[in-house]
Amino acid sequence: MARRNFNKYASIIAIIISITGLIFLTIKADNHLSLSKIAIFIGGAALGALFSLIIFRLFSRNPKSTVFLIHNFQDKDVADKISLKLEDNQIKVIDEDDLYNYGDNIIKINQKAIRNSDIIIWLLSNSSKNDKLIKQFILESKSHSKRIVPVITEKIDHLPNSVTPYKMVDISENFDEGAQKLVDKILEKSR
Repeated sequence: MARRNFNKYASIIAIIISITGLIFLTIKADNHLSLSKIAIFIGGAALGALFSLIIFRLFSRNPKSTVFLIHNFQDKDVADKISLKLEDNQIKVIDEDDLYNYGDNIIKINQKAIRNSDIIIWLLSNSSKNDKLIKQFILESKSHSKRIVPVITEKIDHLPNSVTPYKMVDISENFDEGAQKLVDKILEKSR
């Protein structure tokens, strides 16, 4: 999210620079500036616009994959860390917490997010392993033939049977190493 905000602000600044150059050119043109000064102002405005386009192109590349991050509300901190890691690797993250407003139909919103995702990331913790709503979303994901990647976020006493068919990623002991494995797992299928 921080990277997205930086890109947006950098583009806005570049656009402001180019507009300022054009305004300055228009104001000064009335005072009979020399052709060389006018050329410098036009060149500056053009460079500002070019800079804006370059920043926009560099930082707003199409995501390599879109993942839907399903987790229990108690795992929000871990979900946020994973989201940042994935977004740093040009993976678009749909976090279920970002979708809801008061009074929304959570099931319909999640069904739409599942349909719009390439991969479902299922954060597994002691608080989420038996969550009925999460299980319903996993079944919905299966019905749409979505790729499901369970991510173990902490030591779990007993994994649910519904997890056993999947290759899991474990971030419980080493977050950085596990998160990189998750990124690699997502990107290997999108190449």
